[in-house]
Amino acid sequence: MKILIDTCVALDFLFRREVGGPEARDVFLWASSHNASLFLSAKQMSDMFYIVHRHYHDKETTREAIKSLLNFVTVLDTTGPDTIIALGDQGPDYEDSILIEVAQRSRIDVILTRDLAGFIASPIPVYSPAEFLKKSDSFAH
Repeated sequence: MKILIDTCVALDFLFRREVGGPEARDVFLWASSHNASLFLSAKQMSDMFYIVHRHYHDKETTREAIKSLLNFVTVLDTTGPDTIIALGDQGPDYEDSILIEVAQRSRIDVILTRDLAGFIASPIPVYSPAEFLKKSDSFAH
C-alpha cells in the first residue's frame, strides 16, 4: 500500500503534537508493521523545512528533524506539469491540488490528512489518520 502523508500529518508526527501526534505516530507504526510505504512530495519538503525552522529557530536542528523523517518516508518528485494541471483542479486549495496530482501520477492508494476539506475533489481516497486507523484492518489484506 502506498500512502501519501499530508504536511500537517508529517508535522504532527515530527513535533509529537498533543492533537494529531498520537494518531500520526500510530500511522507510521502501522505502515512499518504492514509493509506499507509512506510518501511526501518534494514540494512538501521545502514547506516543512520552513515550518520546522520557524519552530526551532536553528538550521542544524531543522535539518536533523527533517532527516529523521526521511527514515520513514520516501520523497516523490513534484513536477512542473503537476503544478500546471493543479491550476485547473476544482479543489479549494492549490497546494492540496498539487499533492493530488503528485499522488495520481505516483499511483498512491490513500492520502492521509487532517484537512479533509482541502482534498474534497480528490479521486484518490482521503482519510484522517484516526479514520484510517479505524479502517486499517481492511487495508491490511
